[in-house]
Amino acid sequence: MQPIDYTTLALVVGELNNLVVPARLEQVLQTDRFTLHLGLKTVEGRKWLTCSWHPQAARLHLSKSVPRLPDTFTFSQQIWHQVGGLALVSVRLPQPWERVVVLEFAPRPQAPILWSLYLEIMGKHSNAILVNQTNTIVTAAHQVNSQQSRRRPVLTGETYTLPPPQLLPCPQPTEPYSTWQNRLAVTEEPIGKALSSRYRGIGKYMAQALCERAGINPQTHTPQLAQGEWEKLWHAWQFWLTSLANHKYSWQETEVGYVVLPEAEKEGKQISLSQQLEQYYGRHLQLENSKQLAQRLNQIVSNQQQKLQEKIKEFHIKLEQSAQADRIKNQADLLMANLHLITPGTAKITLHDFNTDRELTIPLDPALTPSQNAQKLYKSYQKQKRARDIVLPLLQKAQQELAYLSNIHTALAYLEENDLESLREIQQELIENGYGKGLDLEFYRPPKTKTEINCHRYPTPQGNEVWVGRNNFQNDTLTFKVATDYDLWFHALEIAGSHVLLRLKPGVEPDREELQFAANLAAFYSQARYSEQVAVIYTQPRFVFKPKGAKPGMVVYKNEKLIWARPSLAMAGTGFEPATFGL
Repeated sequence: MQPIDYTTLALVVGELNNLVVPARLEQVLQTDRFTLHLGLKTVEGRKWLTCSWHPQAARLHLSKSVPRLPDTFTFSQQIWHQVGGLALVSVRLPQPWERVVVLEFAPRPQAPILWSLYLEIMGKHSNAILVNQTNTIVTAAHQVNSQQSRRRPVLTGETYTLPPPQLLPCPQPTEPYSTWQNRLAVTEEPIGKALSSRYRGIGKYMAQALCERAGINPQTHTPQLAQGEWEKLWHAWQFWLTSLANHKYSWQETEVGYVVLPEAEKEGKQISLSQQLEQYYGRHLQLENSKQLAQRLNQIVSNQQQKLQEKIKEFHIKLEQSAQADRIKNQADLLMANLHLITPGTAKITLHDFNTDRELTIPLDPALTPSQNAQKLYKSYQKQKRARDIVLPLLQKAQQELAYLSNIHTALAYLEENDLESLREIQQELIENGYGKGLDLEFYRPPKTKTEINCHRYPTPQGNEVWVGRNNFQNDTLTFKVATDYDLWFHALEIAGSHVLLRLKPGVEPDREELQFAANLAAFYSQARYSEQVAVIYTQPRFVFKPKGAKPGMVVYKNEKLIWARPSLAMAGTGFEPATFGL
């Protein structure tokens, strides 16, 4: 994800001054630790200005809409308390060629500035700071004490100072060609690095864009550049400065980021830079959030699975110990039947066991009478028996919970990398089922009632559809809310996997090919995805039941039929390539 550079920031500031200055601040909403949305009333209507100090995606742009989440952040409340109802009268860059933006607020245009909101876009050091008329810090997104930064603490009540500028010259269109060339060629290094290290406000992405516009490899060392290449690069340099001064830009996404330089020197259709930035960072942040949430969910599920496996192992050990209960009772019975043969004070006795028709040696406590030794064995038998009665239900419960977590793990493994919605549903499910520890870093939202679910949908060769749940929430919804009496329900036999519905119209009977198609998908979206053949069962949805107290996605069924499926053929005819799903 490309960080916003000075060129992009300067262009978007110019765009904002045309679109939202002046405007009345009507609402302040903070949706996460790094993002603030300002609701502005302009002549054209309500607009949302997004200010972000995210470590990888700090930015400033207009947004079409913002998430309607409860705002529990003190920072946004303090800003609203001080600035609410005032007019945004200016958006400007207070330092030349530095990524700092200040939003200035006053009672009305032309009135004295009362409040200034500084947005410092500096990677992991990005910050948002509210300053009053006397340049005193009133609140900041991140407080920075003197131990964290000796050069520039950021603390409430302290005087605000701008970040220290880079000790480099600013790019100037009036700079002579010879001075510019000599500055870049002073040391032998790649020309891309020379551009970003010799001038202020040029990052590696802009340096790369200038080189590519001149037809030069950014890795070419400065002594290797021919005079013609230097002249082409100078022309690209001047065109960049002219475009920046005239606020001319375009938008081209590349493999590594984006470029805002116009494609040609002629006039082109002006695009909304805010809209492009909102889409770019929204898409990449969703992908990043999906990766982080998936990693956190997988870690929680894996930890719980490991704990359950250890617990099940302990239960099995206790059951093995309790399996000796019948042997202990048999020894007690033998002692009671042969009390007359036992001499008090003896340490052991050998008796004939009528059950096995063998001689059995029984250890005794010499301090106890023969009858007391027998009673001691009976007590041990009762204790072992009670332990077995207690452990068996606990073992069964642990095994059911492990099967449930295995289902969650399978669902996580087969989600697309940017499917944040399905990950949120799994997150909500885990919280609701008591696995919320480690998921409390974000605001929890209960699932909304949906008329449609975001499940996989594949057309069958016969013109019907197969719906596949992405997680347990969707599995339950498909099986118990969506399915009709005309559909067929599929699932891999005794293996964690998705619930699959073959959606059929009234009076339509599926043929063998359609059944096989649905069964292949059920096998593909199961724990046995990489097997050659998988047993899949199918039945009518009315024969699928959820046991009382069962966790999401866990069902029992009856009247099922068996069909053998091949997961490797699942994507044939669906319009999707198997490589998309990790095959």
